[in-house]
Amino acid sequence: MKNPAFLLAASLITLAVAGAITQFVLIGLLGLLLFPAGFILAASALLIARASAVSFAGAVGSAVTAWGGVVLVTYSAFLGGSLAYAKAAHRLHPGIPAASGTAWLAGAVIAILGAALLSTGLRQYPEDFSPSPPFGWFVSAAAVFPASALLFFLLSFWQPFTA
Repeated sequence: MKNPAFLLAASLITLAVAGAITQFVLIGLLGLLLFPAGFILAASALLIARASAVSFAGAVGSAVTAWGGVVLVTYSAFLGGSLAYAKAAHRLHPGIPAASGTAWLAGAVIAILGAALLSTGLRQYPEDFSPSPPFGWFVSAAAVFPASALLFFLLSFWQPFTA
């Protein structure tokens, strides 16, 4: 598998699914296994990609920026599922506090910051990641947070999420 763009896209999808299913009772352990799998897919995409002929310091800075973005996008995927769980649990048991609007805003800011770091870091890999202006990767990475929350809400109708 020598296609970094495909690996990065698979990583973002895996992280969104992991963030959604981690909060469930029966399939939550699978979600905990998918987080490292998504992170490894992103790491392999960045390792396979070839940095353009810039200085060594520029290539290292770009890699560090992209890695930081992957870490923040991973955290935002977990936050999306966790905040959706808090909302759904509050709907069933009103005594459980619901996720505040500030928490949702903080999750969105973390997702946008991670997406910005990732897309900025990908600028050094123009031949490996197809959208030359990395706006497509920014949108894809920023969508992981709401996708994990929406997927949790969809699955919460069929899967038990409280014991």
